Amino acid sequence: MTDLPTTAPVQMPLAVVLTCCTCDTTYEPTPEAIARGRLGCPDPDCGGWTFSSALSVPSTTTGGAA
Repeated sequence: MTDLPTTAPVQMPLAVVLTCCTCDTTYEPTPEAIARGRLGCPDPDCGGWTFSSALSVPSTTTGGAA
């Protein structure tokens, strides 16, 4: 019997994705925003706070609203 080479499964990097409970805006905060605890809604007209979150594949933008 031939031994097949084993390969590690491909792992996608994950990012925190937040959803505002007031206006339902979903966004990916920057690492700096997370470190500073600035996790409120990025919509200047909303001002709501985020209470639901998920891990997701990072957006192709460089942080901020997705």
